[in-house]
Amino acid sequence: MKEHGFVRQISDHLVKGGFEASFNRSKYGIGNRIGISELIVQSMDKKIPQPLLCADALDNAMKVSIRKFEDGEYMLPELAFRAKCTGDARDILWKQMGDSEAKGRGKIALITGPGEKHVFGKKVVKHLLRGIGFKTIDMGNAVPVDEIIRSVKYHKPDYLGISITTASTISEIEKTIERLSDNEYFEDVQIIIGGHAVGAGFTESFDVDYSCGDIYRTLDLFKDLDNNS
Repeated sequence: MKEHGFVRQISDHLVKGGFEASFNRSKYGIGNRIGISELIVQSMDKKIPQPLLCADALDNAMKVSIRKFEDGEYMLPELAFRAKCTGDARDILWKQMGDSEAKGRGKIALITGPGEKHVFGKKVVKHLLRGIGFKTIDMGNAVPVDEIIRSVKYHKPDYLGISITTASTISEIEKTIERLSDNEYFEDVQIIIGGHAVGAGFTESFDVDYSCGDIYRTLDLFKDLDNNS
């Protein structure tokens, strides 16, 4: 099978939401085609270039899936699942290539701030970021500020995403952001906040680089970051 045949199969599987062959056949009726994981490995064995795999298969699949979500054809869980499948495919590709050759769109560390207990939004955002092609680091939940600083010093992310869902934690998280902004390790790290409390207007005074009040603004931001990478 020629290069573009592999690429079309990978993109087709991802848009339909499958990853492994057995899952695709039983749930999505794709027939007897092999799954994405096998196709990615075979593509690497055949030395199909990473830019072709990423741009024509993985990136295209995410663009189609996001467009279907924005048009109302997919619900958010369906989009998140497709993004997870695409992120898993990227992980296989990057592992095959090695860290020195794998090309992502940047590195984003994700946390929920001190006092936060809700983690669903952060999990969805993590799947979407991985699907689009960003390398993600889940630094945990209700993370103390000193631990955030240590993790950023170690991982050196380009962005720090903070999920803020509860109004009662606003004061503590604002103090956390002030400390982070003054820290030397954050000179080259852009801070992004998102979550219900952001959409409700509780964080308008926060000194951050980006604010995302809902999933649509979050997707628009990801597109902007993607175009600027």
